[in-house]
Amino acid sequence: MDVLAIPQIDRKGTARKVKKFFENEYPGICRRAGNNPAGIKAVVIDGMPKSPSFDNSPEEKLTDFIEKQVDYEKVVKAIRALDEMSKDIIMYNIIEKQSNSWCYRRFHMTSSRYDDYKKYALNAFADSYEYQTFGETDLHEYLSN
Repeated sequence: MDVLAIPQIDRKGTARKVKKFFENEYPGICRRAGNNPAGIKAVVIDGMPKSPSFDNSPEEKLTDFIEKQVDYEKVVKAIRALDEMSKDIIMYNIIEKQSNSWCYRRFHMTSSRYDDYKKYALNAFADSYEYQTFGETDLHEYLSN
């Protein structure tokens, strides 16, 4: 009888991949949605495209605009689904780019304890974001057997 093997998650690799997501992909998601990367807030869709018009039909422009807003909202919802400490770590250290030393002092932790919480927060975001994207985007790294 074959048992399905559940792949083991590489926690350090996943944390690195999530940091790269916030460094490389997240700013573009925000810009395309007309939002400031440091200004996470609820998105209000007004139905008006924010980009200049080229030869797209109004329906295509509106669809594109909504898709960009939805991509942004997935990140926002993934962050909101985290526990308070993880949210704060993602917001201060990853999005606002506060230093690790600033963050661990703010949270009244030692450096090594903060590093553990940060790794947990980044992995929790990977879980939450995968859920928000219905499994389309997996930020996890896996250990090879």
